[in-house]
Amino acid sequence: MPPLAVLLPLITLLKPSSAQGPPLPRNSNLTGTNFLDHDAPIASYFGKSFLKENIPFIDLPDKTIEDVYYYRFTALQRHLLYATAGTGYVITEFYSGSVGYAGAFSTINAAAGHQLEEARWLRSTWYSEDFTQIWTRGPGYSNQYTQWIQYAAVGAANVTGNTAFIESQLDGLLRMWHEWDGVFDSPVGLYYYTPEFDAQEHSLPGYIADAALGGGNPENIIYHGPNTYRPSHNAYMVANAEAIATVANAVGNVSLAQEYTQKADALKQSMISQLWNTSQAFFVDNIKSGEPGAGQVDGREEVGFFPFRFGIALSENYTNSTIRALYDKDIFNTTYAPPTLEVHNPYFNATISGCCWWNGQNWPYSTAHTIQSLAAIYRVGGLTANQYIDSLHNFAVTQYKGGKPYVAESHYPEKDAWSQDSPNHSEHYMHSTYVNNVITGVIGIVPRADNVLELSPIVPDDWSYFALENVAYHGMLLTILYDKEGTKYQNGSGLTVFANSRKIYNGPDLKANIPLPDSSADVDDSPIDVNIAANPLGNDGWPKASATFTWQYDDVNQANDGALYYDEVPTNRWSNYQETPNPSDTLTIALQRPRNVTGVVLAIFDD
Repeated sequence: MPPLAVLLPLITLLKPSSAQGPPLPRNSNLTGTNFLDHDAPIASYFGKSFLKENIPFIDLPDKTIEDVYYYRFTALQRHLLYATAGTGYVITEFYSGSVGYAGAFSTINAAAGHQLEEARWLRSTWYSEDFTQIWTRGPGYSNQYTQWIQYAAVGAANVTGNTAFIESQLDGLLRMWHEWDGVFDSPVGLYYYTPEFDAQEHSLPGYIADAALGGGNPENIIYHGPNTYRPSHNAYMVANAEAIATVANAVGNVSLAQEYTQKADALKQSMISQLWNTSQAFFVDNIKSGEPGAGQVDGREEVGFFPFRFGIALSENYTNSTIRALYDKDIFNTTYAPPTLEVHNPYFNATISGCCWWNGQNWPYSTAHTIQSLAAIYRVGGLTANQYIDSLHNFAVTQYKGGKPYVAESHYPEKDAWSQDSPNHSEHYMHSTYVNNVITGVIGIVPRADNVLELSPIVPDDWSYFALENVAYHGMLLTILYDKEGTKYQNGSGLTVFANSRKIYNGPDLKANIPLPDSSADVDDSPIDVNIAANPLGNDGWPKASATFTWQYDDVNQANDGALYYDEVPTNRWSNYQETPNPSDTLTIALQRPRNVTGVVLAIFDD
């Protein structure tokens, strides 16, 4: 028989699905526009049906930014893992499976905020909503690393428009907040943690602590770092507090909203007093009292850019010097910028390879935060559109390998190569945003809970057009066109917006607040098909997969592990390739109890 490679879900409860792999998107009944080519931009990728059904298409003058945009959706696509019935979809960090320190279903909370911010732009809301509930309701390990999950979950609801969903998660958002009570220093007014569990090993505080201890790296202090009040961690907590306040207001709990607004405001004040260094004119780490090397560190790190994206210190007293540092070649302006530590620091290392070095390497995790901060600074007048686009373009240029878009873990700041890119591990690393930066930055969608589309694009003077087509927002498909002269898209000059293929706005200004039509009558809120065959736990879980023969380089458990890899030669599959002694082979999925099955979906590899 021909060699066969499959991944198999059984569908229960609802209508059978005729599509292979992921289900059809929610709101598939909606009709969008057709200004752009939906074939050529994704021609080189596998899984085209998923992309056409789920992503908004773009048209930009900067084709490097555009090309990486489409690639990053394919990277996200690879990380959508169906866990179990009742859990639904999660988003993984590592493409080729789990790592020993991962939590439930291979999830890691360190970049979960990035993952939510990226997935919210898929047409189907269940990807972001299922993933939110991994953290709010379990079993995700939500305080393993510092995180901004509450903020990202509210932001995702602002895109989907599903306020009822995020309101139902308030108890979980609060539980996650209190998980950090043990590392809050009341007299200082800040949270502390080791840089390692701020997801940044080998950071500057570790080197300073090592020097204070006389060197020799006792107890691997450089890797772990001392307990430190960090701009990153505390900015996340500000954002999470404000997110809780937003949801509390939405459900009418005014006192709770006031409590968390006050927490956020107090944290902001403590960040200014304890983390802003006047001589360096930058947010810096402050090693906790009693730890080796205690006090504000001498050295700017990229985490000093993070607070601005969360609305902290957005005044010229703080933004002007921060931006100067970003574009200074003696500080952060490397070829592949920015590095995680300023270049003239004695602990800066531009050439070290492997994992995990946050003392000079360029990490997309941090660059994504920095680009978000630049958008926030631009919108208060502290940055030009050209500066923003140049930085975003540099971020895009960094994400290449062998002439094709690609993202791994970390990149050299001067050399055109990835410094951490382990095979079957680092590929298509889901540890940062990029799509979100393009949609909220360049296109300028400012997600909000009410039924108003706020647009604030970042467009250089020499750009005469851009388009974002059929983005799912508040239960409808929006198309946003900018056509300076009206000749590119033939739908009027200036800014034009369509909702479900109907023109709802045209105006000369780039900034606009546009009332959206009521979409409630159009929303298809049918539940997702439930995959009762999925088992990401392999031999330790159910349903059990078995086969009469499995090729030595494959694993029968990968037939129903919930993952689909859209690659030329998928590394995640079951097959009876080449060596089977049998005239035919059987793949069996054994369910733990009798179930009603309404459909079987096969994802078949065809070479």
